Amino acid sequence: MLSVAVGLAVSVFFATPADEPSLSKELAGVWRLNSTSAKGAAPLKPDGPAWLVIFDNGEFVTKGTKGMWGGTVSVDTQASPATMDFLITLRTGSGPERFTNLGVYELKEGVLTVARAPDGKGRPASVAKGPDVVLQVYGKVR
Repeated sequence: MLSVAVGLAVSVFFATPADEPSLSKELAGVWRLNSTSAKGAAPLKPDGPAWLVIFDNGEFVTKGTKGMWGGTVSVDTQASPATMDFLITLRTGSGPERFTNLGVYELKEGVLTVARAPDGKGRPASVAKGPDVVLQVYGKVR
């Protein structure tokens, strides 16, 4: 399974945003996590190696300090706020192998802010900190 995720990651680095049919050109590509906060806490910068997420053709793969996971991502730009839902189907480390994270997002001037529910919780109402929200801010790498 890990080879599938690595293969997806490699193929994304050679894809162009124009190859992206199911996500907007602005979302397609490689994003680096700049800060994260959970349960309303102050934002923290990630420690250790860079935490990256790659969006390509309705799929995503992410690698951070706690492992690697991937799956499909769907967005609804007509919703207010726009929604971003992750179906995790590949995961290294501990935890369930398959689960869904419901989220909302905002994209402004090359900064992607995602508010998502912890595993199994309902969708956040806004792109803001809260007691049942994981708020992540990404900058586009390419």
